[in-house]
Parts: sequence; structure tokens; C-alpha cells
Amino acid sequence: MSMFASQWFASTGASAYLLEQSLLFDDTAYLNRTPSTAGNRKTWTYSVWFKLGNTATQQLFTAGDDNNNCSRIQYQSTGTIRFRHLDGGSVIDDVETNAVFRDSSAWYHIVVSVDTTQSTDTNRVKIYINGTAQSFGTTNYPTLNFDTDFNSTVKHAIGDLPADADHEFNGLMALPILVDGSALAPTDFGETDDDGFWNPIEFVPDTVGSNLTANYVTSVSNDGGGGFATSPVTFSSVDIGTASATRKVIVGVGIDGYQGNEAYTSLTIGGVAANLIQEQNAASGGRPVALYELDVASGTSADIVVTFTGTQTKCYSMGIGVWTIEGGTLFSTVGSTANPGAGNISVSSGGTVIAIMTEGNASATYTWANLTENFDNQVRASRQAFSGASKNLSSATTQAISATSSGGSQFAMLAASFAPAGGYGTNGFQLDFADTADFGADVNYTGDTSVTFTDSSVNSGSATAYTFSSQAIGTASSDRVVAVGVSAGNSAAGINTLTVGGVSAVKAIDATNSTETELWYASVPSGTTADIVVTFSSSKGRCGIGVWALTGVTGVGATNTSTSSTATLTVSGKTKDIVLAVYAGKDHASVSFSGVTENYDEDISGAGSQYQAGGSKKLTATGSNTITVTPNTGATEVAAVSAVFLATGNNGYFSNNFTASDQLEDTPNDSSADSIGNFSTWNPNDGGGHTVGVPTEGNLQFTNAAANYKGLVSTIAFPTSGKWGVKFTITGSVSGSNDGDICIVRDQFGSPTAARSRFIATTAANYTTFGLHMNGGDIKYKFDGGSAVTHYNGAASATNDVYEFLFDADNGYFDVKENGSAFGTRLTGIPTGELYWLCADMYATGILVDFGQQGYVPSESGYSALATQNLPAPTIADGSQQFTPVLYTGTGSELAITSLDFTPDFVWIKNRDATDNHMLYDSVRGATKDLHSNTTDAETTTAQTLKSFDSAGFTLGTDVQVNTNTEDYVAWCWKAGGSASSNTDGSITTSVSANPTAGFSIISYTGNATAGATLGHGLSSAPKFILAKNRDDSVNAWAGYHVALSGTHRIFLNTNAAAQDDDGNWNDTDPSATVITLGNGEISNHTGEDFIMYAWAEVEGFSKFGSYTGNANVDGPFIYLGFRPAFILEKRTDSAGAWYITDMTRDTYNPVNKYLMPDASNAEASGSTSSAVYLDALSNGYKIRGTGAGQEYNRSGGTYIYAAFAENPFQGADGVTQARAR
Repeated sequence: MSMFASQWFASTGASAYLLEQSLLFDDTAYLNRTPSTAGNRKTWTYSVWFKLGNTATQQLFTAGDDNNNCSRIQYQSTGTIRFRHLDGGSVIDDVETNAVFRDSSAWYHIVVSVDTTQSTDTNRVKIYINGTAQSFGTTNYPTLNFDTDFNSTVKHAIGDLPADADHEFNGLMALPILVDGSALAPTDFGETDDDGFWNPIEFVPDTVGSNLTANYVTSVSNDGGGGFATSPVTFSSVDIGTASATRKVIVGVGIDGYQGNEAYTSLTIGGVAANLIQEQNAASGGRPVALYELDVASGTSADIVVTFTGTQTKCYSMGIGVWTIEGGTLFSTVGSTANPGAGNISVSSGGTVIAIMTEGNASATYTWANLTENFDNQVRASRQAFSGASKNLSSATTQAISATSSGGSQFAMLAASFAPAGGYGTNGFQLDFADTADFGADVNYTGDTSVTFTDSSVNSGSATAYTFSSQAIGTASSDRVVAVGVSAGNSAAGINTLTVGGVSAVKAIDATNSTETELWYASVPSGTTADIVVTFSSSKGRCGIGVWALTGVTGVGATNTSTSSTATLTVSGKTKDIVLAVYAGKDHASVSFSGVTENYDEDISGAGSQYQAGGSKKLTATGSNTITVTPNTGATEVAAVSAVFLATGNNGYFSNNFTASDQLEDTPNDSSADSIGNFSTWNPNDGGGHTVGVPTEGNLQFTNAAANYKGLVSTIAFPTSGKWGVKFTITGSVSGSNDGDICIVRDQFGSPTAARSRFIATTAANYTTFGLHMNGGDIKYKFDGGSAVTHYNGAASATNDVYEFLFDADNGYFDVKENGSAFGTRLTGIPTGELYWLCADMYATGILVDFGQQGYVPSESGYSALATQNLPAPTIADGSQQFTPVLYTGTGSELAITSLDFTPDFVWIKNRDATDNHMLYDSVRGATKDLHSNTTDAETTTAQTLKSFDSAGFTLGTDVQVNTNTEDYVAWCWKAGGSASSNTDGSITTSVSANPTAGFSIISYTGNATAGATLGHGLSSAPKFILAKNRDDSVNAWAGYHVALSGTHRIFLNTNAAAQDDDGNWNDTDPSATVITLGNGEISNHTGEDFIMYAWAEVEGFSKFGSYTGNANVDGPFIYLGFRPAFILEKRTDSAGAWYITDMTRDTYNPVNKYLMPDASNAEASGSTSSAVYLDALSNGYKIRGTGAGQEYNRSGGTYIYAAFAENPFQGADGVTQARAR
């Protein structure tokens, strides 16, 4: 397996970008980082691919001080995804998707894009799943310019809460990316290919803009003409600077209100509404200031119009200031109502600050600190003074700013900082999980660091301030940081200030134990020597320093202190971080270091009574580092400190509780050459007729501690062809009642759903199983029902035994190996040509399965792991090329539907809004010829219904049954074979339009009332679902055949009646690969009358016709299809029950509950967990989620048939793509 995160290769119609590994989170493992510098808390994007383990509430990404004060991207136990912010345990912001996401069989891609600077609240948080924007049920959006905890200097965690207490993630993640400072679209991280699959692409951030410059342009005052200015106030033809495609105009506005309760409602520049950055009121209300911004590409002047409200919409005066910047995004804000107006504002590297301040009731001037004043205007004499200032900064920092007014009252100051656009931003990262020694490595980091010990010095005299002159500080460099370790004695006084060449330093850490040890640092880009001045809060008896020059670092991460005689300091850092340690102690002569390189060790007392020492290290690996400082004899008054200086731009995360085996080859795209793809796991939605077990460890571990049998089924079926291997390890005890079956199971009419206690013990007809009975050590089997037969009787399984199943679906062979050796002899004679599943039932024991994602490779050549990259290529990669539902709204005028990718041959239309007949049309009978699935009516010709079948759809006339103005319709469209041709394969000559690729044909014939008469259908395999209607007769029903009922039974499409045992329809004969056999009944074979028949054969990956057994439980049956369904038709057959149609075009997200009934004219309705239809459409099938007497899909013990057609198969045709979780 490659150790690189991704690679490019040639492909057609699919993404050429591969993710080569994922990381398994198991409820205890997580990644974390605490940034040393704040980034953009208002604007950011988080993208990650994930595959669910369980569906409990769990965390995707969080940031905060603790669990009650944090921002979260969270998966809810209800299946929704939520962005929320908590403050003191109260939910401040909360948006939650309407859609639920409970598919554990495939990968999801989530993008959360946040920009709280947006004036429209609905634009502040957006969540995308698999490229699709989500609608929200809960919508408590962040307030304007709200600062989330993401990109602040608090703990950030992937897969955990900040306090590491609960709700850790269980499942797989791949390629988490944080972009600090940009709100991006999902198309920056993924794309839809030609077949409709959403695939990863390489994220290429925008080029980082150059350092921002705040260009002051002008300021303008309106003094109210000596009276009042009324809202709106217009400043005409204001200079807005030089035009530029990336120009952003910043306008600051200040007002002297009339009533003192004024507030801004809008500001326009050239007639275009600007975005409010923030408004700041004075302490008593009124006289607010505000900053607005707007991208204005053209023009050099514009009218600026300010609208405000108040008890009376007038003011004494108003002033504005105008700046421009090239590009950039809002980074941070700060406001004040005091005089001086002061605050600390976060500024990004290359950022800029713009500030304004106003006052009332006086003539005044302003003095700005740490900003350059741009204007200072007396807007109206004795009433309002208004001033503005700005500053550009090259390095990320927290800038202290202030403005002092010489007089007045009701002060309001407001400042905003802006960051250059592009790149990953201050705290952005990309993790690929490629390095098993450092899963949190940031692949975006390519920089380097250095540490050089440059000098040390001592002064044994008493003083409050010590000056160490001309200290060596290393080679000058634009990114040089000078670190100074200080050791001092004889009092507990700490350091007040430390300067290096006049530059104020920042304290990293201190420790006191009578002696004082501290570590400080400052950015000093120029010079090779400098005076270092250390000033204490009171007099010290002696002082010494050690000096290091660092490059490539920014800020301090982990720190630690010790006052023990032998000092032990433990700090964690990332590769290339720098670790410094400083020590002071008494009553010894020297020390020795471990964990860092000793740089100095010297007497600072002049009498051998007190020593200082220091050491350094550039980390070569990520993790915990322990430093020990050992004196040569027992030491007293020891104070030692250590700090990690963080590599600039290295935003990697620390790994917690992962092992190398947690790196998996299960990824969101396929490559058989690289052995990566979507691997099978246990399906937590499917118990195979048992109570569903609860898998863990990414759904690979199945442990059932309870004293009852629970079951699980694989998420991927063994295909009808090929050779397949799987490995599993016994992880629980096997003795007495501690037992289980691990076996391969086939149910001819679908995945196993009927209630049972054991897989091998069941005697259901058409049910085949073979595998290991653990307690007996037996290989047992049974083919097509009956009692289990022992094929081989070995020794009982034991804990840690490793088994391998090798299943040859081509030849019907099954081999087992135990601990690498053959276990019994080969089992042969296994029925072929059907799908099989790996199943397990456990009673107080457990197994760990490896389908290949943990490195298992079948021991025999020619066998493959059960994963999407190894599945046979589907015949149809994009289901919409053969079948698609179309939604349209009637106009009452002729209407052309042109959205299909094919010419339809069968169109089934239903009005969703009104009680109207179902309208069925096909190209063999011709346009305008109506049949109704809900009646026995004979065919009629209606000129203004469906008028023509077109190359990309069909044309409708004005008939109200298909085109009532403003009413909504659905049209289900199938592609057959176009123009019909004569077929003589059967005893009755037919006219057939056949599409063998999609397994669909339309058959027109004339009945002869002969039992055993046959019809050629034109397909290459036997139809499994048939609907037929007498075109001439208004008495006889629609005749139906379904493979699960066989040719001995019939069903009626136009009624809710149970299936009937009758030979008049199908002559007790199932269709063959060439013909359909009829009985002599009038419903399907009336003499001399014309019939139309729609016949579907099963196409793996596109269509499926089967049955299941209901269980009256919200944890209902899972029906395996092998594809994402686009359409499902169902009916209960053992008792009366309506027909239901659901499709994923009307229900674009789960749960799916909008239904129409083919046997009724009813308008569209919606089901619930206790009525009608309620299900999840998933990547490989669907899951019933309803229960109760009214839940028609899931009555206890009920038998149901279904016909389903695909949106996408589980695997794409190109061997690169795979279906996304839904």
C-alpha cells in the first residue's frame, strides 16, 4: 500500500484523484490540537469523508474550552447532522438538517461552510452532503459577525468533544480539511462524474493574496446644515478609489442622533446594498458607529446613502470615512463605549485593521495608539467629532488599539481586521492519515525550523533590572524568534518585562520555588547582537540568562513546570517543533539533561550555591517528550520550565488511542491496483431475521454479550460470479451456550429477512446456507431448505482462532482454513447463480471480521476481497440512462418535457395534487392511448394527453388528466427498444420493443385462450416481474406475475387483493429466457382480444425483484438491492394490502415517505413511522423504518414483494467510483 494520501491516474468520466487510506475511530480514539494563534472565527470551511459505524450521537469536529462552551459539527442519534454552538451549556446557534443519514454501507462527504459576516442569516451556515445543499428543520442561525470557537485558541478535536467525555466518533474518516478564512462550496472538494457519482477531487486552495493594505481614500461630513439631516442621508459622488476587479470598499459611519435611539438600517454604495460588518452603540444608546463593506469592481466615485431609524428619523450630523482593500475577508472585530476607546483585536498574517470612533456634545480631537490616524473631523461644531485610523501588519498578532478623545461624551469605537484571501489560512490543515506514526500530520506543511543556542550570561549582583549587553542572538532572519531563559534567586519576585534590543518579549511559562525560572520570546528579525534587559517586580539576588535563535516557529504550544529536586518535564509536540527547557536550583554543582541537548550549565551565584542550565531539541517525531534534569547532588529550591515552540504553518493534530492497524484501505474511491475501495462490513441495519446485533470497531467487530442470539449480515453480497475470500477471528469464549454461526447464506428472493433463531438451523424453503458452527467446530450446510447436514466435524473453536472462508461462486465450491491450515474438505454442489451474504449469529461470544480493509489478502490465487473495486462491472452505471422519474408542473397548454437522457418507451403519469387516474402510455400502442393502473378500463384514445415520445422526453397536450395548470405531476419513464418488431419465439407471434441491456420489454399480442401458449419477450433472461392488461376489455383486471410468487400465483395491479393461487394466468409456469407462458384465463389470454404486457428481467446493479418478511418494528427489515434505489414498487401478498410507489425524485432525502398507490386514484400522501410508508433509501438497498397497525410496508409476519430500479449501482462501471451513502 502506498504511503501517499492520493495519486492521479488516467480515467474516463470519473475523478482521477484517489484517497488511499482512512482512519478507524472506535469510540475512544480522536485527534486534537490547540492553536496558538487565533484565525478567522467568522469564516471557515470544514470538509471530511466519513463512513458510519453506529448511529449514536457522535462528534465529527469540535472546538471549545469544555463541552458546555464549544462549537460542534455533530451527528445526531436521529440521523441528522447539526452545527451548533454552546455557551455556558445554553445552545446559542443551532442548525440541523431535515434529512437523516443512517447508511453505514458506504461513504458520505460533508462540507460545512460558515460565514457569519453575511447579512442574510440563511447564508451564514451551509451544510452539504455528497455535494447537495441541505435544508434545515432547526434554524437558529448565528448572529451577524458571530465568532465561533473554530479557529480560536481553544482545543479542537476531530471525533471527540473538547472535554473528551462522551460521544466520540465510531466509524471511518478520510481526508479532513479545514480552510480558515474562506467559505467554500462542495465543488472545491468533490465533483459529480458522467454517471452521477460524487467523487473526491484534489483540493487546490486559492492562491494566497499578498499582504493587505488599507488604502484610506476620503472622509465626508454632513453637519445637518445647522439644523437636522433626515434619513436617508446621501453623500454624493464620494471618491471610492481606483477601480479593481478585487476592490473591496470599506465605509465607516458615525452619527450624532436627535433622540439617542438611532440605529442603521442600510448603507448603499452606488445603489448597491453594502454588508454590515458591525454596529457599535454608545454606552447610553444612540450615536452608533458602524462599518460596512462591499465588493465594487468598477467606478471611482459613487453616491453613499445611509438609512437609519429612530423615534424621529433625523440627526444633528453624520460623517463617513472610506477605505479600500484588495480582496480579503473579515477576520475579527472589537468595540468600545469608553474613552479611551480601547480593545485587543486579532489580526492575521498580512492583515489590516480599520477603526473609527465618534463622540457627542463637544468639539474634540482624537489621539490613536498603535494605529495610524487617517482623519479627525469636527463634523458639527460643539456636537460631533469623528475620526478614523488604520494599520497594516505582516505577522499574525493580537493588536492592542485605542483612541482617546479630548472631550465629549457618549463614545463609540469600532475596529475590524481583514485577512488576505486564499490558502488554508492561519489554522487550516489537510490530514491524509498516511503516516502510521503520526496520523495527525498536516500534509499541507512543507516548512522547516531551526534552533541555535547563541549565548548565556550571569550577574551575581542584586538588582531589580538586569541588563545583559551585546548578547549574541544569531543570524538575522525575517522569521527569527529570540528565546530567553531566565534563572534568578533569593526571592519569589517575577519578571515584569523583558526586552531584546528594545523589542518587548512575551512570557511563555514561569515557575517559582524561591528561585525564579522563566522563558520569554520575541520576534527580532535584524541584528546579530542585542542588549537583553530583564526587569523584575522587586529586587533579586542574582540572575542568569540563556539565549536561543529560532526560525520557522510561531507561538507556544505545550508547556510544563517542575519544582522537584530531579525535575521531570513532559510536553507534547509535532515533528519539527522546537522544545526548550530552562532550570535553576541551589546546593549542587552541575546537572545533566535527558530528552533535550544540554546547551549551558553554570553558576549564577558567584559562590557555587546556585546554578542555571538550559537545553533544546528539534523534534523528529510527533508525540509526548519527557525531559529530565538531574543534579549531581541533592538540589533545593528547584524551578524548571519547558515549552514547545510551534512550527509555523504546521497545523497537524495529535493522535490519541490509535494504533497502526487503525489505518484502513477502505476509502471513498476504488482502485483494484492499490487494493482500495469501499469494503464490506457488518451492516448495523440488517440482522438477517434476528434481532440486529451491534457491531463496533468500524462495524468489523460483532460481540453479543447477551444470552440470546443476535444476527448481522454483510453490507455487500457475494456476487453471482467470481471467487471470494474473507477472514475472521474468534474474540469471545466458545463453550456451553456461548456459541455462534458464521456462514454464507442465500435466500432466492432477497436478503434473509424472515424471523429465525439460527442461520444454519432454519428450514425455510429456497434457503441455502453453509459455514462454521463454532461450538461444535462443524462445517454444516443445507441447500434449498431442509435440515442442516454436517460436512465436517472438527474441534470446537477457541478464542483467537483465525478462520478463512473461500467461496467460489462460479463453481459452487466452499473451503475453510483454520489458523492457516485446511479445515475439513471442500464442500461442493452449492447452488450457483444467486447472491449470497456473509452472516453471523452470536450468543454470548464474538468475532472480528476482516473483509480486506485491514490488509487481509485471500490465501489462494484468483480469490478477491469483498469490496467495490473487485465487484463485477455493472451493466448499467447510470440508472437514469434507462429509467428515470420526472417531475413537472402542469401549464394547461401544450408542454414539452425535455429533461430525459433517452427516448422513453413507457411513461406512467400520476397527478400528485389531485384525485386522478394513473395514465400509462407506451410506444408500442402509440401516443394518446391511455390505460389506467387503478381501473379495469379498456384502452382509450385521448388526443390531448401524451401526444408524442420525443428524443429527450415527451410532449403533453392540454388534457387535465396530465396537464392541469399549476398542479404537480410525476412521470416514471422506462426505455425499451424503440420501434417494435415481430417476435416468433413463442406460439403466439408478438410485437416486441425489447431492451435486453436494461431487462425491459413491451409486448403486444392477441390472445388465443390456449393453456400453455407462449409469448416471445425479446430479453436474454427470464422476466421476474410482469404486468399485463387486456386493451379491449373493461372488465378484466391487470394481471401480474412476480418471481417470489412463481407462476402458480397471480396478483392484480388495480386492486389490493392478496396473491391468488391460479393457473389461468401463467399456467403454473415461470417465464424462461425466451418466452412467457400463459394460461387460458381471460385476464391474460382472452381469445381474439388485444393485450399489452410490460416485462422486466433482473439486471444486477440496476433492477431487483424480491420479497421480504415484515417485523412490525421501527428497526424494520433491510432489503438488499445492490444499488441506490430510484424507484420502489411494493405490495403485501399474503393478505390484502395496497400497492405503493415511492421514488427518490419526489423524496430527495431520507426518510422516504411520499407515496402514490397504483391501485387508487388518490393524490400523493405522506406516511409516518406508524402509517403507510416510511423507509430509508440507502446505497445498497432500503431499510423499513415504520411499525404499527397502519404501517403497510411492515406488518408482523407479512410477506411483501417489491420491484426496484436503480439510481446508481453500488460500484461504478469504471472501477474507480462507488455509490455514496444516502
